[in-house]
Amino acid sequence: MLDYLWNKRIAIISFLFLLIAILLLVMPPEAKLGNKVRLVYFHASIAENSIIFFVMAGIASLIFLFSKGENLFLRAISLFSVGFYLWVFQTILGAVNMKVIWGNFFWSEPKAKMGLILLAFSLVLFVLNEARIFSKKVLSFLFIAMALLAIFGLLFVSNVFHPSNAIFGSDVLAYKIIFVVLVISWFIINLLWSEKIFRSMQVTKKTDKK
Repeated sequence: MLDYLWNKRIAIISFLFLLIAILLLVMPPEAKLGNKVRLVYFHASIAENSIIFFVMAGIASLIFLFSKGENLFLRAISLFSVGFYLWVFQTILGAVNMKVIWGNFFWSEPKAKMGLILLAFSLVLFVLNEARIFSKKVLSFLFIAMALLAIFGLLFVSNVFHPSNAIFGSDVLAYKIIFVVLVISWFIINLLWSEKIFRSMQVTKKTDKK
């Protein structure tokens, strides 16, 4: 399946970017946020993808610890890298949304604080991986820790400023459908991005062996 997506990646990515743009364009205005609701959904769908990729990296790392398959470790790195870049991007988007929509920054909110903790932890892990200071086993445990931290932030950190279950708690069915399609569309795009990183690392590894 992944090979099929890779072979058709240009057409698939182009279609999905177009679909994302159309969905955001046709999204009905929200009662309180108006058309700014598009910014919220754009940001939220990317943040969800980041967490998904952190978790996938943790799962790949866990399997690697038991199987010792080199490709699994490379896969974990590629998945984590996408999650990291997305988290940096969503943090910037979150700050922009705070200022544009609510007129101020609310970094003292538990969710916002947790987001900054995730950013800091992922940044340290990204640097450690690039520096090759620790063994693959240690890095794998750190990828697993990153996944657990991301899950904790998503499920157990309380909301103060952000409304609870703002998306799926809405009475408007269109919002729920659009959000799910946005997340899936970004997921496929980001999966192909991680595949590109993975294949590049495989090429580099083969070159280093020569």
